[in-house]
Amino acid sequence: MREIITTRRQTLAGLLASCAGLAIGFGPQEAQASSIISPLKKMIEGSTAYQSDKVIELINEKGEESTLDSYQGRFVLVNVWATWCFSCRQEMPDLDALQGKFDPEKLLVMPISVDRKGIDAVMPFYDRTNIKHLPIFLGSGMQAITTFGERGIPFSILLDPEGKEFGRILGPVKWDAEDFIAYLQDKIDHWKPA
Repeated sequence: MREIITTRRQTLAGLLASCAGLAIGFGPQEAQASSIISPLKKMIEGSTAYQSDKVIELINEKGEESTLDSYQGRFVLVNVWATWCFSCRQEMPDLDALQGKFDPEKLLVMPISVDRKGIDAVMPFYDRTNIKHLPIFLGSGMQAITTFGERGIPFSILLDPEGKEFGRILGPVKWDAEDFIAYLQDKIDHWKPA
């Protein structure tokens, strides 16, 4: 009987830890295990959780305001992250490398930081990690997360040039994986408006 109670407690503790990881970002073990996984292996295709009529307000590094729909006309890979999230920080150099392989007028990698300190948190991180190709976008904390229909970070959403979601990736991945680069290039080369 004691063994059953101990096993149930261990199972419950594991479930609670998993839920906490989803709510506030994935833990270091998850990040290390996932950082070598191609986005294609974790992508949920055909998700429609994000609708382009939802307003996502953004501020760039110059303090200029915009909305997500103002970037239509190109593919956009939205990545919601924060500097305090270990797995988010770990995947940023790969996101930077991915953007370096594409013209941002065709594919814009859009990291949206939900840091409370805004640019004061993001800019030093970009400098320390030698991020060269990624723009800076700031979102409004939990509102930016829940508007996309999620509860934890990092997560990413792929939008077509009409602003429609066609893929969603939860957790950290290897963004500059060759199969994912080929997938994106194929999408860009063969895209036709609906």
